[in-house]
Amino acid sequence: MTQEFQTAVQVLGCSREQVWAMNLQALDGGFADEVTRTRLRHEFVDGEARHRPKS
Repeated sequence: MTQEFQTAVQVLGCSREQVWAMNLQALDGGFADEVTRTRLRHEFVDGEARHRPKS
């Protein structure tokens, strides 16, 4: 998916925050049970925190 994310940034002008928000929105609309979606949401949020640029 990395290429798709880069395309969203380069072609559509999305920010890094918008790409993460799109991922979380897709997760919320996915066909998984609530327990799985909750676990994945925590993994996404933790991953985003690890990859967030240092300010």
